[in-house]
Amino acid sequence: MISKVKSYLFPEIKNKSRKKLHYSLLGLVVALQFILLLIGYNEVFNQKKLNSITEDLQASKLSDKLVSDAKVSYLIAQNDFYKFLLAKDTLALKSYFSEMSEFVNSLHSIHNLQNKTRTFNGLIKNHTQINQDISYLKMKVDSMLLYNDYFDYKDDSDLFKIKEFKEDEILNSVDVESFVVVDSISRKSLFSRLMAALSGRIDIQKEIMNVKVTMKYGKNTEIGNIEEQLKMAFDHVTQHYKSQFNNLQQNFDQIQKKDLELLQNNSKIESVVNSLLQNFSQNNQQALELGETQFENQKGLMEGFKFVIVFGIIIILITLSIVLIQFTKMAFDYEEKLEMAQLKIQQNLNFKNRIVGMISHEVRSPLSLISIYSKIIRSKIQDDEVKEVFKSVDFTTHSLLLMSNQILEFSKSENAKLELKFNTYNLYEDLTKITNSLKDLVESKGNKLNLKIDIDKNTMVFSDAVKIHQLLYNIVGNANKFTDHGTISIDVTENLIAPKKLELKFEIQDTGRGISETDLKYVFEAYHQGTISENVNDLGAGLGLNLCKEIVELFNGEINLSSEVHKGTRVEFNIFVDKI
Repeated sequence: MISKVKSYLFPEIKNKSRKKLHYSLLGLVVALQFILLLIGYNEVFNQKKLNSITEDLQASKLSDKLVSDAKVSYLIAQNDFYKFLLAKDTLALKSYFSEMSEFVNSLHSIHNLQNKTRTFNGLIKNHTQINQDISYLKMKVDSMLLYNDYFDYKDDSDLFKIKEFKEDEILNSVDVESFVVVDSISRKSLFSRLMAALSGRIDIQKEIMNVKVTMKYGKNTEIGNIEEQLKMAFDHVTQHYKSQFNNLQQNFDQIQKKDLELLQNNSKIESVVNSLLQNFSQNNQQALELGETQFENQKGLMEGFKFVIVFGIIIILITLSIVLIQFTKMAFDYEEKLEMAQLKIQQNLNFKNRIVGMISHEVRSPLSLISIYSKIIRSKIQDDEVKEVFKSVDFTTHSLLLMSNQILEFSKSENAKLELKFNTYNLYEDLTKITNSLKDLVESKGNKLNLKIDIDKNTMVFSDAVKIHQLLYNIVGNANKFTDHGTISIDVTENLIAPKKLELKFEIQDTGRGISETDLKYVFEAYHQGTISENVNDLGAGLGLNLCKEIVELFNGEINLSSEVHKGTRVEFNIFVDKI
């Protein structure tokens, strides 16, 4: 049962499914990046939008609080106003004016706050009317402030207080002068005296006392008797109190008029205020409902985003874990296969070493004998055609010997560095022999070999001739491989740089297919096979030029290659040898 579950969850990974598994892993990585983008979008844009909605909602609540405070302030102002009307309390009137000024400022603040809050933009449809109403209220309150000085008195009794009559302010002085007047009676006849006696009328002389009163009223002086002066004094008193009552009547009428004007203005203000407060309250209610709805929707959207993101991450991580487990299993499988392949390679290397040993001990000896026998037979035969045949046999055996030497060097280079093996020889004769043998190889493919050896024929050197043979065999062999019915040129020159030091410069030029620019920088790397080969038979191990580079560096020289497709290749290198 366990094996079935294991085989279902972790099936055997074949080479075809490995690509699908690899692309699945890349797809999961891309999906994880997409999830990260969603997280960033949710945290940046959605959170920013939620913060904006929260700020608008807080502004709506603040506006609602300001409207409530404004209502309380307005009620206090109205209470002070009616308190003034009933009790004529000037402090209440001043409090009314102060509360109304603050109330108008509160309306300004509420309107400005609602204008700046995004939620109110679609709710306030009468901005102009609201501004006009607030300006009207401010104008009315400012105009009512003019009444403040008019009602600025200390006590209500001052309004109805009658000024007492003060005689010292009216009557400056009073002078009284009295005098006696005696009547004069004329002498009468007898008959007149009898008649007066009969009638009872007696005429006697009388004394009359007269009183003259002088009273000064301001600049005016009045003279008269007591009755006249008393009458005048009573008239002044009556006129004084009549004037006081007239003043009282005027003050009362004026106060009633101002009260009426205040009442009318307050009524107008009340109607506008009720409209504004109702409008503000309605807008606040709608804004709060809309803000709470938007807040809940945005919060739900973010929670949904988070749920999708978390769920997606879990799914991706689970899938990614399964894919990584598959890759781990595949890695272990490959490791096991690599261990098996390494064991097989080791076996093959052992077999190769046996082959190399067989070539070195069993093939090279027969090749040497064949070369010796061909030379002996060629020296005894007079027929030129037969000599040419044996000459070809000699070249073939010599080529096989060089190839076996190269294979030995390849096997040695895996475990040890190449080393020069010095011996003394004639440089010109050795180069002539190897180039002549290469001439037959080049001509066998229909190519032409041009030789130019500019070296002293008597130059003796102490160096490794086999390594020089390998250089020429590999480079000329490559040129011949990729040239058809063309020309291959070998140019060798010497340069004495010290009494016992000689520099040899080699230049091999062919007219073959050439090498592309993309492959030029890789031609000296081990096991590189470029695109120059169109025929499968042309493909090699890729060790030639790399081995040549190593051999040239053994001689402390440098090797360079230049090529152009369909125009040929040029190889230049120099080596240093000791002169004897």
